[in-house]
Amino acid sequence: MAAGREMAVNAAVRRPGDAGLSPLQRLAGWGGLAVALLTLLAPAPHFSVALAEDAGLFFVAAPLLLSGTPPALLRRPLARPGLLRAVRLLTRPLPAVALFHILFAVSLLGPYLAAERAIWPLQVGVRLVLLALALLMWWPLLSPVRALPRLSTTMQFVYIFVNWLAITAVFGWLLFSHAAGAAYGGPGVFGLSVAQDRQLGAFALGVVSHLAYAVIGIAVFVRWVRTEEALTSPHHLYERVRRAGFDADEAEEITGVRRR
Repeated sequence: MAAGREMAVNAAVRRPGDAGLSPLQRLAGWGGLAVALLTLLAPAPHFSVALAEDAGLFFVAAPLLLSGTPPALLRRPLARPGLLRAVRLLTRPLPAVALFHILFAVSLLGPYLAAERAIWPLQVGVRLVLLALALLMWWPLLSPVRALPRLSTTMQFVYIFVNWLAITAVFGWLLFSHAAGAAYGGPGVFGLSVAQDRQLGAFALGVVSHLAYAVIGIAVFVRWVRTEEALTSPHHLYERVRRAGFDADEAEEITGVRRR
């Protein structure tokens, strides 16, 4: 009976890849695309502006794009065994966290930053690569397809915490490193000194990234509470099973609830 109820919950509480996108998911997708285009095309004359754009691209646009991606768009590419194996490897927690945060930090080192600042197409290219890595980093939390499922609820909380630690390390390095942002020179935005401009950008990155992880963490918690409610409330589960497409007799058999 417990196994049947668990299967019913999985059918009733459908993942975003099991059906068409909801209006909210469509809005998230288009919003993420708008933020991505804005941050990729907008000029970044100061280091703080560049970091604010990075924060918007990797911690706002990336999760919104992944949340609003139609599953049908991914099914055909992922039907290729080689690509599926590669994406499965890259979306495992350790590679997903390490690749994005390490390469993001490397892109902010002086020589690379100077080259990106001098050649605008190079800056866009680097950001596109980092955006792809950011999508892989968010995948274990927001996967839209069953072929590459999300982590379990407990592991999602652990994964969010590890990502929070990683971006906090980058934030701390930017806050106190005198070399970071030196390629932009001074004065900074609003006439700030080079150090103040760097600190302003670091705070923008820290606030946006920490807020993004907090929002996702709250969403995971709410989803967990709703699932637990369905598992522990037979009448509530009965209604959700019916909405999932089971007929009344099947819903009664799965949940043990009898119609009046």
